[in-house]
Amino acid sequence: MPLKLVALSLFLSLVIGCTCPCQRVNRIENRIPEVIVNQGIGYIVNISGEDFYNRFVSLNTQKSRFNGNFFELYFEMTPHLEGAEPYVIAMNVDTTGNLLPYQTPDGVPDCLKNPEKAIFKIDKEHAKQIALGNKLEKGVKDWLIEFSWEPKYNRYLWKITATFSETNNTNGTRADGKIMMIAPDTGQVLESNKWFTR
Repeated sequence: MPLKLVALSLFLSLVIGCTCPCQRVNRIENRIPEVIVNQGIGYIVNISGEDFYNRFVSLNTQKSRFNGNFFELYFEMTPHLEGAEPYVIAMNVDTTGNLLPYQTPDGVPDCLKNPEKAIFKIDKEHAKQIALGNKLEKGVKDWLIEFSWEPKYNRYLWKITATFSETNNTNGTRADGKIMMIAPDTGQVLESNKWFTR
């Protein structure tokens, strides 16, 4: 074999030998250990129940990661309702799988104690009709209709925000309106309150 070809072959083998193992190691280091994932799942199951987890929750394996100090776990709660976006349950745990202090995750309802919090029947259009039936004014722009977690009720709700006035000036935005919160299991209006910014 010509000397130049031998040298080229040795060079390529060194490059390949360096690059591929390094890439494999990085991929392995970025994986979340099964024991850590199971601890995160267990936290949700112990509060919301196994049925709730199996029906509505999944781990986002692309977003979950180890940041060098602790694990960031991201679960998505999908209610399977027309017009409802998945809600992200973020969870930070140490290398043993325990939640970091003062890091209680949002989005984990106590369904084992209150099973109605695991019932999702009212979709976006139905929630809109309920708001209309309860005389929520249209306002100066389209309603903001969100399926979101509401800590006050420790559950997921439809949150409809109406804006009655809105002005912009050098001091910022001044606006007011009304927020209506609707239970996704029964359609009951749990709250209808005015809001404003000054």
